[in-house]
Amino acid sequence: MAELLRVSFKKIDRMVTLEEEIKYIKDYLLIKQICLHDTIKVNIEIDPECLDLEIPIFSIQPLLENALIHGLEPKEDGGEVTISAISQVGRVRLRVEDNGLGMPSCTLHKIQQLQTKFSGDNNITGIGISSVIKRLRYQHEDRFEWELQSRPGQGTTITLYIPHDKGWETSA
Repeated sequence: MAELLRVSFKKIDRMVTLEEEIKYIKDYLLIKQICLHDTIKVNIEIDPECLDLEIPIFSIQPLLENALIHGLEPKEDGGEVTISAISQVGRVRLRVEDNGLGMPSCTLHKIQQLQTKFSGDNNITGIGISSVIKRLRYQHEDRFEWELQSRPGQGTTITLYIPHDKGWETSA
């Protein structure tokens, strides 16, 4: 936990490997578990080939925090969130998926507008997502892609497609 605090005071534009980011996520979860009372299960499924992927520090934590705070904590029976990363041709598919409350279509639409709107206007829903998207877009420009899916009562999934080598291609 001390490591998480130490890291949180460093520059936000610092790059870390996915392996390091997962360590910070686990430290965050140690702190968060005190409040969760075992009603929320967190699964971490990372393809070993993805561990050396470099990403801006705290690229996953805001997405996990959104899933916990907005999707799962308000549910009486809790739920489950899964963080996964799989290697694809020239990129990593990083996903944070929960079976929580989901979000109304108007909120989903506002956040999806981040796909084309990067004016620096953070007066919209999804500031944590906005920060992650902006930092990854800055790092990878048009080679970075993302999608967000959500339905009320069925949960939310955010998927990031992050280039992982020089031969980046779009593939499913």
